[in-house]
Amino acid sequence: RDSAHRLVKVLRKVKAFESLKYNEIARLVDLLTELHFKAGDFIVRQGDHGDSFYVIKRGQASVTINGEDGTSKEVMQLAEYEYFGE
Repeated sequence: RDSAHRLVKVLRKVKAFESLKYNEIARLVDLLTELHFKAGDFIVRQGDHGDSFYVIKRGQASVTINGEDGTSKEVMQLAEYEYFGE
């Protein structure tokens, strides 16, 4: 349960969850799966079906879009406690 308590502390810092009470976030934590990614890993790709919601616990993520010419362009950087997905 110590890891669940740590995840609650992380989620309380996420803007999307700031209005939730501790016990509401604790219930949400029970539904989560913690994933780890290495630098350079793709988390989702443009055009993928979206059915996940991600919160950055530590580190950062780059958001890129693919141009019509096949090149990718960074459009945003996400940092700790920011989120993306659906």
